[in-house]
Amino acid sequence: MMRVGGKVAVVTGSTSGVGAATARRLAEEGARVVVTGRSAERGAAVVADIQKAGGQAVFVAAELSSEEDMKRIIQTAIDEFGALHILVNNGFPMDVLQNGKDRRVWEQSTEDYDEIVKGGQYSVFWATKYAIPHMLEAGGGAIVNISTIAASQGMEGTPAYAMTKGAMDAFTRQVAVDTGKLGIRCNGVMLGGINNGQARQRLRAEHPDNAEARRNMNTLGRHGLPREVANVVLFLASDEASFITGAHIACDGGHLTRFAAPKYAVS
Repeated sequence: MMRVGGKVAVVTGSTSGVGAATARRLAEEGARVVVTGRSAERGAAVVADIQKAGGQAVFVAAELSSEEDMKRIIQTAIDEFGALHILVNNGFPMDVLQNGKDRRVWEQSTEDYDEIVKGGQYSVFWATKYAIPHMLEAGGGAIVNISTIAASQGMEGTPAYAMTKGAMDAFTRQVAVDTGKLGIRCNGVMLGGINNGQARQRLRAEHPDNAEARRNMNTLGRHGLPREVANVVLFLASDEASFITGAHIACDGGHLTRFAAPKYAVS
């Protein structure tokens, strides 16, 4: 039996990486999916993959920093498929981080900080705000927010990113409290060490020593795959997780469990 058969899902930032893997995985298990992102070409490719495998999907071009766009992607689920049951808040303006706009606090400009927060934090608020009324009409739903271990463990030079994801984690708990008795569950997935997207692959190719160091920071000794994250999202979105809400599951290869310090002799 399909694990999310008959459900309708919106996955933000789903034209590549974890988002695309999640859209495909939900569709494999019977969900009709709204794929979103800025690249129409990549969005069309994800939709084509889903349709080729026998699933249903549509693409909506959207900017995370636009409230109207976030409202429109939710409405598209209703217009195209008649309901909304699953929202995956995956989108984040990673290009902003890679362009050097997130830096140490005293070097950070207010304008760059605002750009990161608007794309990474407000987009989650907007998508959730407009999704919940439709989930209530459908009799309930599941929201999965894609966070990061950087929200609970410091990383050099990424204060806006860390604060945005930390706010998302608090938001996840709050939505879980506010909607639990209404039939909606809200959970988070904390990522770490995921080989996610072309940009990160390029960075790892340019800095192989850093990539090796990152692999050695978790207990499995390798990077995770987008599909491995998608499997966790699928579980949380499905009825298999019907008694789980307000939780944060680390999909990080055991990074958070490991004390990141040099080896030392025990005498």
